[in-house]
Amino acid sequence: MGGYSFEEDCGFIFPRTLVLVGKTGNGKSATRNTILGMQNMFPSKRSSSTVTNSSELKTTTMENGQTLNVIDTPGLFGTSLDIESIGKEIFNCMNMVMDGVDAFLVVISIQTRFSNDEKSTISRLLALFGRKIYDYMIIVFTGGDELEDEDENLEDFLRDSPEALHETLCMCGNRCVLFDNKTKDPTKRSNQVQKLLSLVNTVLNFNGGKPYTDELLIEPKVELKLKETTLKLEQLLTEERTARLKAEENAKIAQKKSDDEMQKFESKLKETTLKLEQLLQAAQNKSDKEIQKQDDPNEQRCKEQLQLESFEDQLLGLIFAYKQAAAFSNPKYEHIDLSEKQKVLNVCSEASNWLKEKKQVHESLPKHADPILLSSDIKKKVEEIDRECRPIMSKPRPGRAGPHQSKLLPLRDRL
Repeated sequence: MGGYSFEEDCGFIFPRTLVLVGKTGNGKSATRNTILGMQNMFPSKRSSSTVTNSSELKTTTMENGQTLNVIDTPGLFGTSLDIESIGKEIFNCMNMVMDGVDAFLVVISIQTRFSNDEKSTISRLLALFGRKIYDYMIIVFTGGDELEDEDENLEDFLRDSPEALHETLCMCGNRCVLFDNKTKDPTKRSNQVQKLLSLVNTVLNFNGGKPYTDELLIEPKVELKLKETTLKLEQLLTEERTARLKAEENAKIAQKKSDDEMQKFESKLKETTLKLEQLLQAAQNKSDKEIQKQDDPNEQRCKEQLQLESFEDQLLGLIFAYKQAAAFSNPKYEHIDLSEKQKVLNVCSEASNWLKEKKQVHESLPKHADPILLSSDIKKKVEEIDRECRPIMSKPRPGRAGPHQSKLLPLRDRL
């Protein structure tokens, strides 16, 4: 039971024993069929229920004469199994190979992107086998055909993966391989298996040629320690359930906060827009005839300057409102494409620069000179911003009716 000593230069090719673990539906059985070079040796289909009901050992002989033992475990780490069943099945699995296990293959589908279920699988492996399990762990990603369809490779997938997956890979020496279990190309299937066996050899060399044997699982008097492990797993399950409930509660709070902030923004935008409309309407109501009756040109310039300053404040307020919405890190605006948000920011920046340049030239002119920045210019700029930004920032979330879309008509329709 204590394992064997690996001698690199000996002529005998030692058997290899691999154990596949992972969540049901991640492709363990399909991966095992690929390793063994047989399409239908084990049932293989995508399912939310366990296809393999108990641990099964199958053996094949490679072309170089090496014996390969592969054990497929049921969905041991799914939430539907109780702790006692998990412990007994692991004990049964280890009894199949009295000399120990050369490598544990943790099967993860690229579709899950290392979900909480995958994190739970790693945590329970640690609880059952101890941290030494990392030295024997290889991550097998399934779904290589889907990455090819998207013209991506494993490096592209890992680049955008969560930090928890990177930490797990780091702990197991970054040993990972991508499997396409659907390919009919024998060369491709063989290359995948050879790459995996190369990683198995790396594991063996790292561990001095000694397979994994856990005293907890192969000791004759296992019941006492099995109870201790059961308590650990029960505590782990309790913590997971508590964390899940907390996450659901936080999600509800975040959603409510998001709705409240959206309402505040719409209210502020509505208030600013109404003020702008009132000022613009008041300016429009002044007829050319009334303006011509002003005998004193200085008085006319003074009135125009006051009106210009008021319009300038409102323009800056509108720019600020749209910038805040476009740069607002809030789940309420996640449905708006980043490129469209950037367009809003660009429009606001251009308007700010335009106003700044106009003011610099305007303020440098003598008081008796004709102004180059008029309230009518700002009016046009307001209409331009509103015309380009409102359709983007008022876009409703897909699948939701229009109560969140601003009920205000564009300024050009109200003037």
